Parts: sequence; C-alpha cells; structure tokens
Amino acid sequence: MSRDVVDTFAYNEYWLWNDTIKASESNPYEVIYQTEDEKNIIHYIEDHLLGVHYLLLRGEQLDELTKIIHSKLEVFKIQELFELISKETSIPDLIQYIYFVAVASPSNFKDDYYENYRELLFDINENVKLAAIGGLGYIEWKEFREDLVKVFENDESKKVRASAETMIKGIDLLL
Repeated sequence: MSRDVVDTFAYNEYWLWNDTIKASESNPYEVIYQTEDEKNIIHYIEDHLLGVHYLLLRGEQLDELTKIIHSKLEVFKIQELFELISKETSIPDLIQYIYFVAVASPSNFKDDYYENYRELLFDINENVKLAAIGGLGYIEWKEFREDLVKVFENDESKKVRASAETMIKGIDLLL
C-alpha cells in the first residue's frame, strides 16, 4: 500500500482530506481522511519503526468501511497473515508478518487471534520473540500480561526479558 494508491482510493470513495502529518524522528508520516458522512476517520500511516504502511480506522461504521477497503485495496486479512506466519521459514519475512498482524489486530480482544499470536512469544528464535513483544505495543491487549510475565521470568535471552519487562510496564499503564 502506498500514498498514491490510498490517495486515489480516498478520492474515489469521496473521503475528505483532514490533515497530513510529516514524518519526524518521533512521528510517522500520516494522512487523515474522513468519510463523506463524517462518521469515520481513516489514518493512513507509514510507520517508520515497524517499516509498514497501514490504515487505522475509527468511527461508527467500521464493519462496512472494512468491507469496502478489503474489496478494493490489496490488504491482508489477519487470518491470512497467521497462515503465512505458520508456513514462513525466513526470519525477516516472519518478522514482517508479525508486524502486519500487530497493526491489523482489532482493538477489542479476540480469543483466536490471541492464541495464534501468543505462540510467537515463545518461539525459539530471539528476534521473532522480540518482534512479537514489540508488536504488543500496537495490539494493547491486557490479556497478554500473564504470558509476558512468563517470558520475563523464564526466557534465556536478556534482551527478550528486558523487552518483556518494558511491555509489562506498558500494559500496567492500561489497567
């Protein structure tokens, strides 16, 4: 997904441009749109931390908006991402899919997503675990706290334990 693709799509869907935020060291590049009926806000984000581009949706008619986006833009569905993760052997590609799942996860808790994602926290590869822990900062589900405590208490890697501890503190702020 690119700026041009999203901008053309927004124009064709009669979304209203609201704002553009230039990238900085602390903020990603972002374009904010509003649906014509003013019931939904769409953020196109080029996340420089994860290296992914995505849409963040907020509003009253998210199911309908999601269907329109999925029917007209090439975007991953979260179940497709979990299938790719289960088959992937390249660590860099696996990490990329983990980041896609993190930004694609709904804000409300989903048990099946949770079960699939939690497995990544206990992967044998340190970089996969670090990516999965980092991705939790985007998911923000307090249900992962217990798993993070297990990682913090038991993982062999000092980096993984430190990352888990940081994320536990972040989740505690949500509670």
